[in-house]
Amino acid sequence: MIEDSPTMEAESAMVLDGLAVGIDHLESIVVFLLSVAIPYASWVRPGSDLRPPRVADGMRSTYVAAEAALRAFEGEVHVRSEHPTVTLESSQHLILVHRVRTFGVACSFAREVPLGFARMAARQIVAT
Repeated sequence: MIEDSPTMEAESAMVLDGLAVGIDHLESIVVFLLSVAIPYASWVRPGSDLRPPRVADGMRSTYVAAEAALRAFEGEVHVRSEHPTVTLESSQHLILVHRVRTFGVACSFAREVPLGFARMAARQIVAT
């Protein structure tokens, strides 16, 4: 069972508030380690019930499984110019998961946001 513990406490932990400003329908940004399901940094819209440790655990598992499944199509790629993006859609959320070096970045949007807008906003967040 995943406990709802706080994110890692480190001087290097990122402050994500500035990245979330002005992005409509953004619900959360959770940066997590891909080696273990530990949130590194997070921002959650006030009033939301999303919990970063649970998000990190689920999105890490999903991303690792997606990379493994991609090998069925591409085989073993030793040098990848770009890592895959995982997109999950439900009746309530639109979630995009990107890889940045050894981290995963999960950006969650309200479901009514257009997919193109969510992709653009998530790419801008990840590029920062």
